Amino acid sequence: MVGGGKMTRERWVAKARATLRLLESKLEEVREIDPANRELIHYLEENIVKVKEFLRSLGEDV
Repeated sequence: MVGGGKMTRERWVAKARATLRLLESKLEEVREIDPANRELIHYLEENIVKVKEFLRSLGEDV
């Protein structure tokens, strides 16, 4: 982060939500374009779960 400032909880939540939207979008895209790519689909699904767990750990509804 510029200036060496500490990231606030709100910033962590915003970044995690943006990451979640991106991962979900990519998962949908891969399922449409290359549904046989099970390895990539699995990778994206695992990371979606991890981001959701992180958000829940911050007390956010997912």
